[in-house]
Amino acid sequence: RFHASVPIYASATPLGVLNVASEDWRELLPEELQLLHIIGDQIGLAIQRARLSAEHTVAAARLATIEERNRLAREIHDTLAQGLAAITLQLEALAQQDCEGAELTVQFSCPPDLTFPQHSTRLEVGIYRIAQEALANACKHAGAQHIEMMLTGDNEYVELVVQDDGRGFDPDRVTKISGEGQHFGLTGMSERVKLLEGTLSIESELGAGTRIVARVPYRGKGQ
Repeated sequence: RFHASVPIYASATPLGVLNVASEDWRELLPEELQLLHIIGDQIGLAIQRARLSAEHTVAAARLATIEERNRLAREIHDTLAQGLAAITLQLEALAQQDCEGAELTVQFSCPPDLTFPQHSTRLEVGIYRIAQEALANACKHAGAQHIEMMLTGDNEYVELVVQDDGRGFDPDRVTKISGEGQHFGLTGMSERVKLLEGTLSIESELGAGTRIVARVPYRGKGQ
């Protein structure tokens, strides 16, 4: 019997061996050996094409996934931007409304690229009410001449800062005296922030104004 082994390559990379055997004992002709080498080359090309096709399929799937993610990101960004634009307009109007007639200036700032999560009505209302109480305090009780309100955020939190140059107060003393916390709106703000799973920071000093910072996560309970 005869036996012949033909190596299989793909771009000079060895893939395997083609073995041919027969029950008859005879010497293979040169033409037959050449044919076996041609068959081996064709097998190598077929394997290479199959591998390239599989790699192309995987690459195409990855590209499609990336494109879909980018598309969703654009849609989400547009939706969030619309929600933010709404609350921004509300806060600007609130600043003018609550302090109308008072001899002071109100400045509102918000980064143009700040975004709000979709379906965040509870969060938006909470931020609006906190700002409303902080502005009311500054207008009615602090005797401020200038109020600055800033809305900022990152990937996880939105932060509202209301700062005035009014007469200020002692936060520790006010919260300990029954009724005064409610009078200054601190209790209401604190409860709203707590419901949104956020934190409330109040910095104030007699004669040095007040700075209120409410920091709320985008995805709290019920968000």
